[in-house]
Amino acid sequence: MKRLSVSLPKKLITFGLIYLVLQLFVLSTALSWGNWLLGSPLSSTSLHFLFFALNFLVITVVYRDFLIENFKYLMRNPWKTFRFAGAGLMLYWIVSYAINYLIIKLSPDFINANDASISQMTKENYTLMSIGTIILVPVVEETLYRGAVFGGIYGKNPVLAYGVSTALFSIVHILSYMDTYTPLQLLLCFVQYLPAGICLAWSYEKADSIWAPILIHIAVNQVGTYSMR
Repeated sequence: MKRLSVSLPKKLITFGLIYLVLQLFVLSTALSWGNWLLGSPLSSTSLHFLFFALNFLVITVVYRDFLIENFKYLMRNPWKTFRFAGAGLMLYWIVSYAINYLIIKLSPDFINANDASISQMTKENYTLMSIGTIILVPVVEETLYRGAVFGGIYGKNPVLAYGVSTALFSIVHILSYMDTYTPLQLLLCFVQYLPAGICLAWSYEKADSIWAPILIHIAVNQVGTYSMR
C-alpha cells in the first residue's frame, strides 16, 4: 500500500471535507449577506480578499503541524521537492497550452468566466489580488484538495485519489457559473482545470511534500496575475 511520508490523521481529513462544503456554501454566502448589511459595502475585490484571508487563517491554524512537518521534509529533501515542482510546472504549462489550443479551435468565442472575474478584480486592486491569489489561495487549496482529499484517498487507491481530487478541484472552479453557462461552456471550463489538478497531485505524490504543489500553484498564479495587470 502506497503512503505519503507526512499524512493527515483521519479527523483532519474529515475536517477538510466538511470545511470545503462550508467554505463554498456557507462562508461565501455569510460574507455576501454581511457585506449587504454594511452601510458602505466592500468592493467585490475587497470581499474576495476577505474570503481568501479567512480561509488562509483557518487552514494555517488547523493544519499548522501538517504544513510545518511537510516544510521540514522539504528542507531535508530540497532537490527532490524543487525537481518535481519544476517538472510539474512544465508539464502543466505544456498540457494546458495544448488543451487551450483545442478549446479555441472548438469554440473561438469561449471565455473562462472565473478568469474574467479575477482579471477584472486584479485591475481594480492589483495589490490585494496579488496577495490573495499568489500567497493565500495556494496554501489553502493545496492543503485541502491535495493534502486532505488526495492524501486521504491515496493510501487506499492512488488512481481514485487522482480522479476525485482533480474532478473536485475542477468542479469547484465552475460552480458559480452553473446557471449562466451552457453545458458545453461548463464542460470546457471543467476540462481547462484538469491539467492543474493532475499535475499538482502528481508533484505532491512524487515530491512527497505538500510544498511542491504549493510552489507550482504560486508560480502559475503569479504569472496569471501579472498578465492581468
